[in-house]
Amino acid sequence: METARKITLEVPLELLKRARRASGAGIIETVHTGLQLAAASRTYARLRQLRGKVRFTRTVAELKADRRSVRRALQHPGRRIPLTSLR
Repeated sequence: METARKITLEVPLELLKRARRASGAGIIETVHTGLQLAAASRTYARLRQLRGKVRFTRTVAELKADRRSVRRALQHPGRRIPLTSLR
């Protein structure tokens, strides 16, 4: 299975300059970023359609507490830390 494919493409010079300025990266990294954004655009559009239609059962405070608990657990892998905020 191929893990990468070498391509040759012609890009308008001004577009490439603007994209590189915006990304602050080189040509290869800029093209990678652009391809990733294009690949994710359908997912972003679907998420925008859900805006205001999804009800969450956990509060922001509960989510933050859970994130802190997970961070502590990852920092101390041998130590058992209860994740009490999980339901």
